[in-house]
Amino acid sequence: MKWLTKLITYALLLFLLVIVFAYIGLQTRWGASYASQFLSKFTDYDIEVGIMGHEFSNAGEFIFQDVKLESQNKDLSLNARQIVIDVNWRNIFNGTAIRRLVITQGEIAAISAENSTKIPLSADILQFENSQLQLKQANKTIQVSGFTGGITPWHPTINHPFGYGEFRFTTNQMSINQLAFRNVAITGKLQEKVTEISQASGYLNNGYIAGEGKAFTDGSINIDRLVMNKVGWQNDLTFNNLFDAINSNNPLQIKNLELTNIDIQGKDWALAGLSTEIDQISFVRGSWSSPKSKISFNMDQLVIKEQQLDTLIGELNIDTDNINIEKLSGYYNKGVFNLSGTWQRNDKILTIADAKLAGILYTLPEDWLEFFAQPAPSWLSGISIKKFTLSQSLLMNIQPQFPFEFTALGANIENVDLIKQKQWGIWSGKATFNADSGTINQVLVRRPFMEIRQSGKSSAAASLTVSTDKGISKLGLLVKQEPKKIPFLLRASGTNIDLADLNQWGWQGFPPQTLGDFDVTLQGDLLATSLAKSTNGELMAIPLQGKRMYRTVIKGEVTSSVESETSEPSMIQPEALSTSQSPLPTELQIPSLVAQ
Repeated sequence: MKWLTKLITYALLLFLLVIVFAYIGLQTRWGASYASQFLSKFTDYDIEVGIMGHEFSNAGEFIFQDVKLESQNKDLSLNARQIVIDVNWRNIFNGTAIRRLVITQGEIAAISAENSTKIPLSADILQFENSQLQLKQANKTIQVSGFTGGITPWHPTINHPFGYGEFRFTTNQMSINQLAFRNVAITGKLQEKVTEISQASGYLNNGYIAGEGKAFTDGSINIDRLVMNKVGWQNDLTFNNLFDAINSNNPLQIKNLELTNIDIQGKDWALAGLSTEIDQISFVRGSWSSPKSKISFNMDQLVIKEQQLDTLIGELNIDTDNINIEKLSGYYNKGVFNLSGTWQRNDKILTIADAKLAGILYTLPEDWLEFFAQPAPSWLSGISIKKFTLSQSLLMNIQPQFPFEFTALGANIENVDLIKQKQWGIWSGKATFNADSGTINQVLVRRPFMEIRQSGKSSAAASLTVSTDKGISKLGLLVKQEPKKIPFLLRASGTNIDLADLNQWGWQGFPPQTLGDFDVTLQGDLLATSLAKSTNGELMAIPLQGKRMYRTVIKGEVTSSVESETSEPSMIQPEALSTSQSPLPTELQIPSLVAQ
């Protein structure tokens, strides 16, 4: 039996020597290299360890230096200056042996997907010290440098390399797609269906940002509180794409939002000096779901494409299906405006209760006629103006075909409906305009006065009176408002005017400094591809001395010039002027629209 005892003793001593030599060997670069090759062969990772350290005085702590790790499908890589593993020996057989895992000066890159390599480790605490992270998931990329913090517990899954648990960290730099933050501090909790941020703060483009909220796996976001101060952000979103982002299917709920002096710039839009407070608002698919909310804001400048507003102040509140505009004021084209009204979500009708505009200098865009020929935008099915006043303004049309300008322009608009079944027009009410002076195709006019009103079920009428030197001219216009064409009938007359002015207004061959009277009848289609080519009519001019002069217009061309001393012939009837277009409706064929 002695030999058996000696054999067992020698075997134990040999085993102990193997452990001692293995323990000593693993703390050399040769031993660490051999162990790395062994682990790489039997795992899904390529592992390389520079050296391992351990002290019996701290038996549960293992230190690995110069560690490189990469999964075979390249979706996870780690390059760390040092990794410390703190083992709880009492839990060595129940799968929870690692109490704490600390990565120092590590560079981690991970791609989260359905086929990601599983991490065969877990720990009560995962901790990082001055590390760098790069995480990719779907269309989201997060890059972090100077990362210090951790999560507890750490139980990674295939789709979530950080698992679920409470976390706390700080970073020097953090970018989420195109947003670059610095000096970030975040505390929160990762859960299976929601990420909860209990406290977050940092700097975005030299501006301070802080808040708390929740992000759900279905894409919805709840912001309990968000504060931003002096934040600037530049992006490549167009104004139209901005609305596409707002119309997202992912719900957004905001309990409290405070912005101070915010600057944001997109491709064709920008806002500067924005300060706002929003209480209790929820959005989904571009519409709100909260029954009541209050929004107040002011900004130094708002630019949308070619339009600019300055010193904009607004107070809005949401009441069930209505946005009530309590106040909206600012400066536009050197003029000041102030309005109040309501937009109704269900029928998409904008009602302007009271609006004032003064001192504006406005130039009509080149496509202003084409704009009103197009259907109204999808969010607007009607505009109702209860009361609108304009004063001391300048209106210009710089189109070379027929420029005009009115100075010291004023207007009164009452109970006017501008849209019906997505079509622009005058569908009810009346508007009057007056100015001190102006020019109509380089002809100086004084005290022009215009009235526009509804006339019949689907018609609108306008009258214009102007003074020219020693005479006066009057114009009457009636249009039939149809979806694809707007036929019009125009009657105009002038008394004691310089007939040479008619040359500037599209006619031909009238001698200068010849006083006389004139009468005009024209018809056409305002929605025609070429408004001029749709025009047919006749003009008769009666100089104070000399023969009567006649001009006939067919398809926009002056085709005849007749002088006569005979009695005045009857004017050509509108329906006889064109054979290429359908006749005007009966209600348009009236004797005269000229204001008397």
